Amino acid sequence: MLLQLTALILSGNCLSSKERKECNMKGFDSSVLECSTCNIVKKYTRDDELVSLCKKCCNKFTIEKYAQAIFEYDEKYITSELMSFVEGEADRIPNLEVKKRPGAYAELSLMNSQGQAMDRFSCLEWSTKEVVQFLNEKLRKY
Repeated sequence: MLLQLTALILSGNCLSSKERKECNMKGFDSSVLECSTCNIVKKYTRDDELVSLCKKCCNKFTIEKYAQAIFEYDEKYITSELMSFVEGEADRIPNLEVKKRPGAYAELSLMNSQGQAMDRFSCLEWSTKEVVQFLNEKLRKY
């Protein structure tokens, strides 16, 4: 019983081993799939069955929170949507630093409390709303 409870806590969701296998067979790793990803799947596929399976398999808990994020971009390569984010929304997000970097294709770096980059994401095709939602989910609120 203790072993099962530990596995449940580590996996972050309440799926049976049969359900986890089904998720894995469909291409979803429930141990790392965050539910916010299912919204992106919905936006790009419009496949209700796939989105439903994604939501069934996703991890309900936030996996990790980061101390800071750095958004880097080059004006030559940034979309107007993301430029709107830089000019309007970015200042409202605590612990977000925005930097112009020649050759950068709209990248978000997530940093630990020691200032080390732990994850990096290309967000060239993201909307302002998606960037804001992602950062609200990933950044610590202090």
